[in-house]
Amino acid sequence: MVCMRCEHPVEKGAHYCSYCGAPVEHTEALSWRREQAERLLREAMSLSEQGRYEEALLACEGALALEPDMLPALSLKALLHEKRGQIEQAVETYQRVVQLNPLSVSERARLEVLRRQSRAVVRLQTSTTRPLWIEALPAVLAFVGAGVVFVIGLVALLRLSAPTAPPSQ
Repeated sequence: MVCMRCEHPVEKGAHYCSYCGAPVEHTEALSWRREQAERLLREAMSLSEQGRYEEALLACEGALALEPDMLPALSLKALLHEKRGQIEQAVETYQRVVQLNPLSVSERARLEVLRRQSRAVVRLQTSTTRPLWIEALPAVLAFVGAGVVFVIGLVALLRLSAPTAPPSQ
């Protein structure tokens, strides 16, 4: 038997690794946890197909409580967050998937799409926080300025083109 943390040999029947002190999990417990996690994942997939996203997310989280690095459960969790409109949580979960499996093309692609969407939403939110009159102020000032220049030019043109009276003696 080998320690799961440091891979140092562990004596049979030991409850802790003599090298790193980590608790030793016996293979029966590991296989039971894995089976339960897979059962919860199948249940989560079934619930997701039925459109019961919240329940599917709970089943997914149950599977991840048993097997924290279970990639299919993490991928499904990210997808469920995405379907529920929880973009920040979906991004965080996709980041975890990509961290665990850098070669995961589909999750990396979804992560990039969600990042672009969240940046667009942030830009939209920041642009709508200012009142409309402040947004329109530069255009209004430019129009007023152009009008003033036009009026001054018209007055100057009329004064210069007006006939002058002959000087009286």
